[in-house]
Amino acid sequence: MTSEPFRSITSRLTEADHRAVAHSHEAELRGDWAEAVRLHLSVPYFRHSSHGERLRVLVELGDSAPSWMVARHLTLVARRRPQREHAELRRALGTAAAIAYPDGFDISVMGCRWPEQVPSQLFGRDWVAHQLDVHELGALDDLLHDADSDLLDRAGLRRWIGAPMGGFRVGPAAGDVLVLTDAHTGEEHQVLDLGLTEQVPVGRHVLGRLVPTDAEPGLVLDWRPLPIDEATATAVARNPREWSHILQIRCHAGRIHQYFSFLSEAATCSDLPHQSWTALLGRGHDHDLGNGDQEPGRLVGQALDEALRLASRGPDDVRPLRHTIADLLLDPHLTLERLARHASPSKAPRWQVLAETLPDRARPRVEQMLLWCELPATG
Repeated sequence: MTSEPFRSITSRLTEADHRAVAHSHEAELRGDWAEAVRLHLSVPYFRHSSHGERLRVLVELGDSAPSWMVARHLTLVARRRPQREHAELRRALGTAAAIAYPDGFDISVMGCRWPEQVPSQLFGRDWVAHQLDVHELGALDDLLHDADSDLLDRAGLRRWIGAPMGGFRVGPAAGDVLVLTDAHTGEEHQVLDLGLTEQVPVGRHVLGRLVPTDAEPGLVLDWRPLPIDEATATAVARNPREWSHILQIRCHAGRIHQYFSFLSEAATCSDLPHQSWTALLGRGHDHDLGNGDQEPGRLVGQALDEALRLASRGPDDVRPLRHTIADLLLDPHLTLERLARHASPSKAPRWQVLAETLPDRARPRVEQMLLWCELPATG
């Protein structure tokens, strides 16, 4: 057991660290991802943070980042505003705790060593806390007053204001379209497929908000949705404004289990968990990479080997995991050095299969690899 006196990262931040965090946030409000990530990663304790990884993905994609991805990231920025930390954010966490944790917190279940670490875990992983803070408690509204107007226009974020919660049955995905059926009315909605069915089977139910996007078919989930039972999804679909109260009643009555909203961290580039590519290694989409031998840098190369093996067998083998593979190719741990090992004419057909099968957000990386594969042959 460590003898160090600190029990949370916050307790270790210096004044210089706090300034870097504030300036990084200001850069995010401008859409200057490169400056934001530089400042964020200048804080020693953030060098392996998932927020830093999300920023690095936006830097990598540049202008090709889809508007819905930028909007999703901005919902995180809205929550991380320094002036929300002491009042509104604490209220959001407290409300979420009252809904989903009637018997309190088991720090071992939450992956914490100290009770002081619980708030940060709730902040990063609790679905109810995210939804309440962004929408019902006004984080998104506040962001619209301070963020760069052109950035908001590009993301289309103003159109997300007031989006109601919904309960849906997951339908099939074909091409780039996923069908979600309202659990109460039976109305079908065609939404942009971001890989939900790669983890949540067709026929299961989820909660989420449908919001407009400029990508076809014109609707997308605002965040990775919450898997839930049919009765709860139907109740929420029938009375969307009471969604949090419905969840509280059903959780306290034992109809849904405690910790139901404590998920792994969400990816902003898909409807899958952060680093969902662990599924390529047989570890499941929700596998916690942890530290040591399980660090992402030690496993990402193995995951790429498996993705290319699937590609060697043809598009039908890639298609069931195409969003998982896309997340892998966008992961900052998949460095140029690791990719260079797979840049050869003999592997060009595999990259071509990926180019024809993966969603648009991963195409620039695949097309880059196809160019690299040509270099040995052309000198």
